[in-house]
Amino acid sequence: MKKPDINKMSLREKAAQTLLVRQSDLLLRADKAYDELRDPSEAKEILDKNQFGGIWTHGNGDVNAMSRRYNGYFQFTTDKMVKWIKDNTKDMAIPPICAGDPSGRSYFSDLSSYTSGIIVGAANSEEYAFELGRCMASEHKAAGLNWLWAPVADLNSRFMACVLRPFSNKQDQLIRLLTAYIKGMQSIGFAATAKHFPGPDGIDTRDSHIVTTINKLPLEEWKKTQGAVFQATIDAGVYSIMSSARMYPAMDDSKIDGRYTCAGFSQKMLIDSLKGEMGFDGVIITDDVNMGGYTSYYEADEIYGRFLEAGNDVLLGVGVDALDRVMNCVERGIVSEERITDACRRVLDMKEKVGLFDDNYTRAYGDVKKITADTQNICAKIARDGITLLRNKNGLLPMKKINHVTIYTFTHRESIYSSLHVMKEAFEEVGAVVDLRRRPESFEEIEEAAKKSDLIIYAGFIGFHAPKGAPSFYEDEFWSLRYAFTAGKEKSIGISLGYPFIHHYFMDDADTFVNMYSPHPTVQKAFVAAVYGENEFKGVPPLDMTVE
Repeated sequence: MKKPDINKMSLREKAAQTLLVRQSDLLLRADKAYDELRDPSEAKEILDKNQFGGIWTHGNGDVNAMSRRYNGYFQFTTDKMVKWIKDNTKDMAIPPICAGDPSGRSYFSDLSSYTSGIIVGAANSEEYAFELGRCMASEHKAAGLNWLWAPVADLNSRFMACVLRPFSNKQDQLIRLLTAYIKGMQSIGFAATAKHFPGPDGIDTRDSHIVTTINKLPLEEWKKTQGAVFQATIDAGVYSIMSSARMYPAMDDSKIDGRYTCAGFSQKMLIDSLKGEMGFDGVIITDDVNMGGYTSYYEADEIYGRFLEAGNDVLLGVGVDALDRVMNCVERGIVSEERITDACRRVLDMKEKVGLFDDNYTRAYGDVKKITADTQNICAKIARDGITLLRNKNGLLPMKKINHVTIYTFTHRESIYSSLHVMKEAFEEVGAVVDLRRRPESFEEIEEAAKKSDLIIYAGFIGFHAPKGAPSFYEDEFWSLRYAFTAGKEKSIGISLGYPFIHHYFMDDADTFVNMYSPHPTVQKAFVAAVYGENEFKGVPPLDMTVE
């Protein structure tokens, strides 16, 4: 079909293009706490009536913070997802863009998990970053998607658990890898997103999912650092940028009910700075409109209009009543027709870039088995070159012969413990007997393990939202760490499967320590190979590891 003529669209049609409705709201009744299924025909009826510009596709993901039942209802493969999109959108006047939020795991049962974030920085290869971006976009395109909210452009500090998400907290390195990754994603007709504008200051470690955060950098310093990162993504042609629930008084010191205005509601940040001074002509998308850092500003009947008037072009995660709410905001003078028209233009331009108006466009994309094989191949290369040997004081590594290994696990996410069967099996394949355990319970247990083991591994995992809040261990996970390294220290290795400062805060006794950065299966296998000297420890920390 041809790209719609915006001059012939009604205001309601243009407003609809700015809304990215939650797939969960199309499948389940939000007014019933997501516990009641809709009739399958209702999804199409809602989309036909409202003509939303896009869908936040969830696949098999658990998407509702108030209910943990969603992923028990549906099991989406790529074919099933593509069919669901086609069946429910076939009569829409303008094809919707379908989007998702990558988190290192696929929401579709026939796609792969993928390593991402800081281990890419440790491998420090623009070629790898490009290929990972291309592969991840290809996988999601095979499920009918056109847009992902990645990569993370934030210069996070080591005091934040989300330091794992961007490729580096070193500005020049982050820019190199970000731009390569974006070009990889967009090379196949797919939209990338740099997030979360205007970025953090490295001091405020709070979480915008709960509260509004603040950046206190002087403006000139921001322009040279975090601002320069976003400018580089714009210069690289990124299709979209995500705004945040972060206040930045150096750029906008206006207040709403006594609080500084956060980026999501700031014309000075989004229109004057990002679109004006920085020259961004793409799509600005909000973070999830239900973020705690947003919802404390305005009531539900006006918040959508406030988002749009501030300069956001797409509202992420709206409900099925969103269009009526936006039109009500127009009638009340909260958002102007001119602003909606500009937002719609930007959305249509991005849809054109990803091929939605091409005559030969199809939701199906490529051979899924080949695509996932490509992904795992690049993940294996990143794992091989990214794992980092931080300490090897006594030359324990590499080891030639290991008869018995004991692996202890410290984590708040039980799935991490389960995932370590990959490491266990990798050791077993080369003849070792492996005892995989949860956290140790006593000094005596460690003494017993030291008597029978040639190698003891203490595996720690703290990750983004695991646990939620600050990057730390709590309660039993914390107290059990006092048993580690109390016997057999000379044949013990500490490893981090996530947060790269576990060695400093929790395993300072370790004479041998490896940062794996990720529990991904390819990383576990690369670690075992490196223990035996089959791989070198090539990784270099992509952040300042100075802790003294």
